[in-house]
Amino acid sequence: MSINKDLLKEQLLILGFTPVDGEVNVYSRKLIFNNKVVDTVTVDFNAKSTGQINWGNPKTVGRLTSSDLSKPEYMVQLYWYIRLVESGYSPENIAIEQPVQLGHKDGFIDLVVFTPDDKPFMALDAKNYGTEANKYTKALKASQGQVASYYRFSTNLEYIGVISAKIEHNSVEPSSYIVSTTQWKKYGSPEEYTKTLENNLTLPNVFRIAPNAVPYNEKIIY
Repeated sequence: MSINKDLLKEQLLILGFTPVDGEVNVYSRKLIFNNKVVDTVTVDFNAKSTGQINWGNPKTVGRLTSSDLSKPEYMVQLYWYIRLVESGYSPENIAIEQPVQLGHKDGFIDLVVFTPDDKPFMALDAKNYGTEANKYTKALKASQGQVASYYRFSTNLEYIGVISAKIEHNSVEPSSYIVSTTQWKKYGSPEEYTKTLENNLTLPNVFRIAPNAVPYNEKIIY
């Protein structure tokens, strides 16, 4: 599938990126929290036709697969990285493409948030808005599927979620479904917990990431 570079640039503008003065095909975005610039992300279409992402100063970048905009979900991942930082999660506490051992194969988690004392706190998987995100969210609600398997990265994880965003028409419509791992801890794993579930029992969406939310503590109350 061919990449529409003009569409990518349009989406970057929607996300608040601006052309870099004196440069051609280079865009940057200052990440701001509490009225202070905490980092800067750049996207360079000269380095790569699909836009090479320089993430600034995150904790780690486990691989460079998503460090461009060759797939729609990479734009989603970029959006949520920015949203995390501007919601009070420091770049140095966010790992991008975190390696994880999944049985006999290796995997990578799009975004992992660590606590200030370096404990894994939350794992997030970016998916295309709509059908794909809904599919993975449905599985996560039932403590099944790829995203739930990321609990194997660390039993210290308190939350695991599916994140998405619709970026078009000069606006962003974010979507997230983030579950607590409390029941998985209690039973030892998502797999063991599913054995206790009735058909109509699912994990609720319990955590919110937003600039007006409290970092590490914004639980959704029902």
